[in-house]
This record gives sequence, structure tokens and C-alpha cells, in this order.
Amino acid sequence: MQVDARGLRLPTVSGALALALCAFLIGPGWLPAQDPEPSPKPLPLQTAWRKARVNGKYAMLLRQIKVSQDFARWGEFQDAGLKQVNEYAGFKDLPKGYWVYVYPYWYIWRDHTAQARAKRPWGPEQATGEPDTPGAGDLQTAWASLTPDGQDEWLLLEYAEPVVPSAVLVHETFCPGALYRVTAFRLDGEEVEVWRGKDPTPAGSPRGVSEVNIKPRFKTNRIKIHLNSKEVPGYNEIDAVGLRDTSGKMHWATAATASTSYAEQAHQAMPVGVLVIPAQPRNNAQEQRIERLETEMKELKETIKELNETIKKLKK
Repeated sequence: MQVDARGLRLPTVSGALALALCAFLIGPGWLPAQDPEPSPKPLPLQTAWRKARVNGKYAMLLRQIKVSQDFARWGEFQDAGLKQVNEYAGFKDLPKGYWVYVYPYWYIWRDHTAQARAKRPWGPEQATGEPDTPGAGDLQTAWASLTPDGQDEWLLLEYAEPVVPSAVLVHETFCPGALYRVTAFRLDGEEVEVWRGKDPTPAGSPRGVSEVNIKPRFKTNRIKIHLNSKEVPGYNEIDAVGLRDTSGKMHWATAATASTSYAEQAHQAMPVGVLVIPAQPRNNAQEQRIERLETEMKELKETIKELNETIKKLKK
């Protein structure tokens, strides 16, 4: 027991209780500041990407943004579900998708893999898997943009696992020749140009496989091909995009998205009870084919005419 100046006995107070009493009487400002919880060490990028897929629950990564400060709210991992947020933490034009936080990144996925996606005629999903378009021409089994020459277009492809690539092979099945740029995404979300040049398949060819060699020194599982559609007339259709790794193994896309797609027009919503006949696209593309055939027929007639003249001269 303690005795105050008036001779009254006071109970002994423990050190911790004394500090609390002082804080109450004087205010908390004199106490030392408490350090916030330290941020963890980020996971290796490939490990973080795999964790962000949530055991294969999500696919087709649309955006990846770095927001380190969200650790204070969400911790090291958070499956936040479907969100439609256009701006966040200074990032703009964000797509609608499934948000997953793996410190320090947010991953925004397009697909919930439990929900099957239809393979629409001319949709970007037609560019997944191995080539399956049987020949050259305006065929539903390849991706086509919404308009033939309205704007430059791009096609983004996702592969099952990150690899170090050595070449990209673009299977062009109609109006080829528009490929001019290829970019690849690092596992931290940064987009890097890995090739720029002239399409190896000349414009005017019926079809072709444009192989471009690339030498990035990083792993990727997302490749974006860019088409100069305005300069190469017609629908520049893509059947498949192969990714060859440094060991020579070929990989085919498991998911895809694009700047635009003719599937948007071919499958517009119609009133219930109306028989929907898919639009046969591209009168202009059909006209181009007819014009090419007419030109070939004209050239063939000229050749036959010249042969006949030569035969007449030989007979004389």
C-alpha cells in the first residue's frame, strides 16, 4: 500500500495499469506510436498467378494492376468475386470481371470456368485450340472482327501455362497480310512489344501461316497480335495462334478475347418465337471474292486467246 500527502492509503498499481491511467488522464499522444502490420514478401510471380486462378476457378486474365496498399484491407489473398468497376486506385478503363487479390496485385478475370462459354461463329474463341478451319475463305471457324476495315484490331490469347516463347505462328485463313505487331505480357502485367514488321504472309494470298521469331527473356502466357486492318481490305480472319517455346514445344490458346468480333452482329438478340437464321456476313467480302474470280477468268481468257493465236501461226 502507498500513502498520499493526506495520509490516506492507496492501492499499489501495476506498471501496465499505471500507463493506462496516465493515458486516460494525460491523453494518448505521449505514448509511442504502434507500427502498422508489415507487408509480406510478395510471392514469386508464377506462384502468385497460379494462386490468383483460385484452383482453376478463373481464366482469361483481362487486367492486372498493382495496389500494394490494399494489403491493409484485404490481407495477402482475397477472392472478391464479380465486379464492374471502371476506375480504381488511379487505374482507368478497367473491365468487368472477377477480382482476385494476391498481394500486391489485383487480377481481373473474364471467365468463371464453371460457366461454359459458347463457341460462336466468328467469335474470338474460334482462335483457341489447334487450327480447324478446313481451307481458305470466309468461314465461321475463324475469328473475324465486327467490320472489315473500320479500325485496326487486336486479338488477345491466353495459354495454359507461362513459358519462355521463341516464336508466334498466326494462322490466317481469309484476307491475310494485316499482322504488323506482337506484344507479350510479363507475369507482373506489363505489356511488352516483342515483334514489329511486315506480315510474312503477303496481302492477296488465299491463306497463310505467319511465323515471327521473338526473343523475350521472360515467361508469358498471354500473347496479343495486332492487325493493321484499315490497310488490308476485307475481314482479316484468324483461325489459331500457336506459341512455340524455347524447347520447341507448341502451345495453343485456351482462351481469347478481341477488340471486336463479328459474333456480336451474327448473334444479336431476337424476339422470342422468331426463327433466327445467322447472318451470312460480308457482302463486301463476297464481292471481293467475285471480283478476284472475274479477274482470274479475264486473265484466263486472255491466255487462251494468246494460245490460239500462237497455234494459228504455227499451223501456217
